[in-house]
Parts: sequence; C-alpha cells; structure tokens
Amino acid sequence: MTDTAHRVDSCGRAVDELTPDDLELQRYLLDLCLQPLDRFDGFSHIEQYLLSALRYQLNYTCYALAMAQYRYTPAFTGYLTEAQANAIEKMRDKRVWGYWAHECLVGYQRWDPDPIKFANVMYTGFFGVMLGVFETLNDARFSAPGALTLRWNDDTEYVYEFASLCEAIVHNMDISGHGPSTRANPG
Repeated sequence: MTDTAHRVDSCGRAVDELTPDDLELQRYLLDLCLQPLDRFDGFSHIEQYLLSALRYQLNYTCYALAMAQYRYTPAFTGYLTEAQANAIEKMRDKRVWGYWAHECLVGYQRWDPDPIKFANVMYTGFFGVMLGVFETLNDARFSAPGALTLRWNDDTEYVYEFASLCEAIVHNMDISGHGPSTRANPG
C-alpha cells in the first residue's frame, strides 16, 4: 500500500496511522503517565537540577502524547487525555518542584519554595506549554481556580491555575531586565 492509502482527512488535514514502533513508544509513555499520581516508576531519578529532572521527563512525555493525539488520533480523548492530565498533575508533586527551594536560596539568597512566583522559567515556561497544548486539544480543567495548587507542607500551599501561572511568567519577564525574556537559572 502507498502512504496515502493510510491517510484520512480530518478537519482539513491528513491524519496518518501510527507505525508499530510509534505504537510501542506511545504505549510506554501511556504506561508512565497512567500509573497512580504518586508513582514515578520508569522515570529516571538521577537529580532534579539539570536535564534529567522529573519535570523535563514529564514535559516531553506530555508533549509527545499531545503531538500523537493531534497528528494521529484527533478525535480520540479517553485515556490519552487522562495520561496528559496526569503528567500535568505530576508536575504538582513536591518531588518535581521541591528542588526550587534550595536553588532559590543558593542562587538568589532568598528563601521562597514557591517555584512559580519568581524567576523559574525552567519550571513555569515548560509547564505553561504543557497546559496550553492540553487546553488546545482537550479541556480547560487546569484553568479552574486553584487547579494547580502546590503543597509545600501542611501549613503552606501555593495556589495557581493556568492564567496565574502565565501571569507569573509575564511578571518575571517584566522585571528581569533582559527584555522580553527571563533568566533560566540563578546567577
């Protein structure tokens, strides 16, 4: 069969079939994201400051699932949507964002565990893309007030939703002194 024999027109664009290799990769990514929210089985736990950090693994897993949904299964939501939502929910786990308290203290000489409020585009920027793509393809559940609340301890939580996360990014660009950008890391 030719390539075009497997293409279907959907919303004015061609939709391809997943190859067996694509399906194998998608199954792996779905398995990572559909496990219970408090589990990170299959994720690397090398360190939380550089490129092997859980946040980047979640970011790119969510991006890949979203692109697969857009390109191959635009009419399907179900467990594909829930896997992306779970990746977003896992970004709220303190094991993903708790590194910021130490990085902010060492890099900026200030104690503030909130990873969204100040100068942390490496969390907020990538997270914002996850949320924007999710809302474009699926629904607006993370725009509900408090939908992205982060709990530091029993007494401290940081209440956000998609819009307030975006506002924090804009605020940090405004105060950065680097024009329409913000520093990626302290120092």
